[in-house]
Amino acid sequence: MAMVQELQGQLQSHEMDIRGYYEEQQRLIAREAEAKQELVESRRREARITEECHEWRTLAETRQQELAEAQSFLASPDNIAESDIVQTVRALDAEIYQAVKRTAEGCRLRGGEADAAVLERMNVLMGPTMAGLLHAFPPREDDRIILEMALQTTVTTYVAGVISSWIPSSGSSTNQAISSIYSRILRSESQAVAGRWRTLTRKYATSSSAVAKDQETRHVQRLMEDATTILMVARVVSWDESDLRGTFEIIVKAAMQMRRMIGEDVAGSEYEVFVEEQAKPFQPEVMIDEHAPRRKRQNRVGRPVVCALTLGLRRTERDNRSGSRGRLEVKTLVKPQVILDTIVDDLGLVDDTK
Repeated sequence: MAMVQELQGQLQSHEMDIRGYYEEQQRLIAREAEAKQELVESRRREARITEECHEWRTLAETRQQELAEAQSFLASPDNIAESDIVQTVRALDAEIYQAVKRTAEGCRLRGGEADAAVLERMNVLMGPTMAGLLHAFPPREDDRIILEMALQTTVTTYVAGVISSWIPSSGSSTNQAISSIYSRILRSESQAVAGRWRTLTRKYATSSSAVAKDQETRHVQRLMEDATTILMVARVVSWDESDLRGTFEIIVKAAMQMRRMIGEDVAGSEYEVFVEEQAKPFQPEVMIDEHAPRRKRQNRVGRPVVCALTLGLRRTERDNRSGSRGRLEVKTLVKPQVILDTIVDDLGLVDDTK
């Protein structure tokens, strides 16, 4: 009996040990399950962190690229000196003057009256005042000054339009619309932003060298047509067309280069090649009346401009004291030569039609 009780006690002790082992096993299994779950969560967190790091790295690279592009956009890599621009304008003026002078002096004259239809085209081309002057004072063998002026002002005005155009192949309305937009940008933004906008717009307005060459050809043809109209009004019977076309090709190429120089190559400053408008009051501070007698030059203030003979150049800059949105100031770098309504008296011309 005692042995049975002892065995029962040992059995109970083993059962308790077994239950303890079982409970410990269950705790270990539970901890293992928890550990596995924690490992899964850890791996998920690691994946999320890895993904976030990749996203941050991508974002950082994107921001770095944007910053580099912004720095490139706002940078002003101007390598052209203002003196070079001034010299280029003066050289172009000289080329135009030599071309028209050579044509006027080398042409052969005839008598008679100019055709009415041709005279009307002349009125549209350069206005009735200059057309009337050429009609009233046709060129003579010893005096071809008015013919020279008519040719010079026509070529100069056309060249100024080529240089200032945003899209050389488009009409005036498109270019005026873009100019209006750019004027607002220039007034509202810094020079760095406005200048870069201009350079990119001008650059991509002409898409290829082939298109640029085609534009040059059209410009030369237009100048030939305008010059022919003037020469016919002047009762010219023949002239050296080959020489004139070759000279116009040189002038147009120089004008397109000038357009690129101040429109695409310079972002840090605003330069404008211009001609004075008809009927604008004469201002000796920004214009030159080349044909006025020296003693009368100061008395010409306010006299109306008949036409422009040469190109002018001006620079627009912002008043540094006013910040990025400050007042714009204009400085004339090359004064254009103009003809005033006093030209007949200045040259002592006699009207042959009277």
